[in-house]
Amino acid sequence: MEDEAAYMTQSPEAEMFWNRVKDFWKQVSETEAEMIIWFTRRSVIEYTGFLELFSWGKNPSELLVVDLTEGLDIVHENGKLERVVPISLEELRPEWLLSGKKRQGA
Repeated sequence: MEDEAAYMTQSPEAEMFWNRVKDFWKQVSETEAEMIIWFTRRSVIEYTGFLELFSWGKNPSELLVVDLTEGLDIVHENGKLERVVPISLEELRPEWLLSGKKRQGA
């Protein structure tokens, strides 16, 4: 943005918000912990967040990336297999991720 500095400081609340955003990405980019990135390219917010990580200098070879754009197979308690293609990760249940892991490891 041409007026990014003006936009970011037009109010104390905006300045506080942008400082928190910068602090968050700085902490993420400097972490030494193993990073597992889950996202789907069907969600603009998730995909842009994934791309933003690289703008902070994170080396892609340091990441374990789980792209669920094409979906995942889940196994229901009754043994039925179903393909789920989420628009956003918020649509997924934690047990579905465990179900997929069990199936892959089986």
